[in-house]
Amino acid sequence: MRVHRSRSGYSLIELLIVLVIVGVLALFAGSYFFQPRQGPAVQNLLNEIEGIIAESHKVAGSTLGNVRLEGTGSWGDKSLELKFKRVSGLGGDLGKLRADTFRDWSSAGIDASDTGIATAVGSETLASALSATAPDLLNDLTQAMTVNLFAGGGKQIELNAFNKQFMTGFSIPVVGLKDGKAYAGAPAGVIVVSGNRIYKFYKSGSGSAKPWRRL
Repeated sequence: MRVHRSRSGYSLIELLIVLVIVGVLALFAGSYFFQPRQGPAVQNLLNEIEGIIAESHKVAGSTLGNVRLEGTGSWGDKSLELKFKRVSGLGGDLGKLRADTFRDWSSAGIDASDTGIATAVGSETLASALSATAPDLLNDLTQAMTVNLFAGGGKQIELNAFNKQFMTGFSIPVVGLKDGKAYAGAPAGVIVVSGNRIYKFYKSGSGSAKPWRRL
């Protein structure tokens, strides 16, 4: 007796449909995984810096003791730290942001020399964005822009616990990186602190079509 076995498998049309679906999924996955990471990384780093500074305000207010914010180290060798502690020294570091724990270390970094932002966006300054943000504080914000917290090996800025104001205005520039280095056209950002106010600015790239804006 002859046994008839049913033929199993896929038709050519079914295989084509599967290939089309796989191709579409690969297209969407590729556009997600290979899109530039520098822009989101710069904004994430700005948010983390803002969080540390805001936390220092809370600690100073809750303990009624002056707090000192400090920037040290270099982003390139992952030794950079943004931290704060009580001026009395009690309790050690109360908050800290470290380069070696930032997830997108190779895509964005703190620019200790200000040369990274110059490389990224050229001579396009924050002047118009600062003026639009707080016209009455323009002089204070402009002065704060001249004090990079990490320049020259880092600085210490004291926060008065009673009025929750930093005694000196300062800024922290951030720039997009490729292979650990700033590049022309990279996104950039700046945290500007004056008194008890924290301002966050971002520029998605070079050119007048991508102006500085407040986040």
